Amino acid sequence: FRRVLFRSGSKVDEKLLKESGAAGVIRKGNGVQIIYGPRVTVIKSNLEDYMASGRNDEPDTVPAAEVNTGAKTEPTGSGITTVLTAPVKGRAIPLEKVDDEVFSSGMLGKGIAVEPAEGKVFAPVDGVIDNVTESRHAIGIIAENDANILIHVGIDTVKLNGRNFDVKVEEGAKVKKGDLIMTFDINAIKKSGYKVTTPVIICNSDDFKKIDTTSGKDVNIGDEIIKIVK
Repeated sequence: FRRVLFRSGSKVDEKLLKESGAAGVIRKGNGVQIIYGPRVTVIKSNLEDYMASGRNDEPDTVPAAEVNTGAKTEPTGSGITTVLTAPVKGRAIPLEKVDDEVFSSGMLGKGIAVEPAEGKVFAPVDGVIDNVTESRHAIGIIAENDANILIHVGIDTVKLNGRNFDVKVEEGAKVKKGDLIMTFDINAIKKSGYKVTTPVIICNSDDFKKIDTTSGKDVNIGDEIIKIVK
């Protein structure tokens, strides 16, 4: 995901921002953080064009396909269950204990987090690599059940600009559960002042009937951490 930061010199229309595709808005002092999900490029460009224009009317630069009205409908799926396994070895913790409001509030979706014991990330499910961030710290996977999964290594590690991360896959690559997709240097990241807590998020949680998570225990690669019912 990405945070777009603005200095707030006037009233901010939170409803309008969410309609532009923002997952959420966080106000801190005179600043506003606008949170976008993994597929951010087009939406971010549209928003910045709109903010630069100084218009007060609803932006016509946002394509209809990108608009999210915030309305929720009850998913009518197949009842098929998909299991996600731990992508990293470590201690599984509830998402609400992550030291970042974007994750802990569920703004980006439901999920879980792991405090890593080693710097290796494996695919938690069969799917396709949908997104690799420029800063190499996060990977998006589209599972066979259409779940949009975000694996985000560390808190604020986007600021490392790719240092200490080695991504083994490219966008569009097909992966199998258990494939190695990234390595990272835990000690170097911590020495730089960043936590390595790794959230695993179902970004399109509203598309599923039920999402169960398992936390509060040590997990190894291959252990179940999330169960999704479509």
